[in-house]
Amino acid sequence: MALTAERVRRTLGSGSVADRQALVDALPHHPLRATARAMMKSRSPATLVAVLAALARRYCFGASPSVGAALAAGLHARGCEIARRTPDHGLLAVTLSGLALAHVGALTQLSRFDELLAASAHYLSVQDQLLARCRDPDCEQNTATLRLFRVEALLALARHDEAAATLRAHPELFADPANALEARRLHARLEAARGTALPRPRPSCRLDVSRSATSVGRRSPSEEILR
Repeated sequence: MALTAERVRRTLGSGSVADRQALVDALPHHPLRATARAMMKSRSPATLVAVLAALARRYCFGASPSVGAALAAGLHARGCEIARRTPDHGLLAVTLSGLALAHVGALTQLSRFDELLAASAHYLSVQDQLLARCRDPDCEQNTATLRLFRVEALLALARHDEAAATLRAHPELFADPANALEARRLHARLEAARGTALPRPRPSCRLDVSRSATSVGRRSPSEEILR
């Protein structure tokens, strides 16, 4: 059976331990897979999502982006269910934002740009809710990176006006230590595509970040969770 986001969501939501372990067994080989399989016995819904999130990121940014995309999307959907339905669920907001980022990263590798735009629009809506509840620097950074993935997709689809509008609407991207270089690169690509120089947006402030984007999905200093 092909791996789909819906299968992941349903298996983690209502499947047995054996169902969850079978899901992991069907994933491509990775050193973390055996640990993830053992952890499928956990009775904590948040733990199941967090354990598989670590594996999903390896697939999304590694050699199995199609598997990673389905896994990350399903885990994000299941994580949102847990956050809505379970008080004191223990699921970190940065886990969800990291899954969103992993999913769109995989879609970029696969050149599935229309799908990326639809998914990232949903994820940015969720991110707004997360950031309204906790000003987590990792979540803020992941949100900035999501916007840049959208710009890249818009450029790939030759939707130059929308790409330019996104960069103009978010000048803070050019001041983010983790994303400023990529923002400048995409701005240069946009200029080349249009054949004309464009004013670079001037950020009024820097993002409040203390660590690099390599911390995606890790526990944040504040340890705030989505409630």
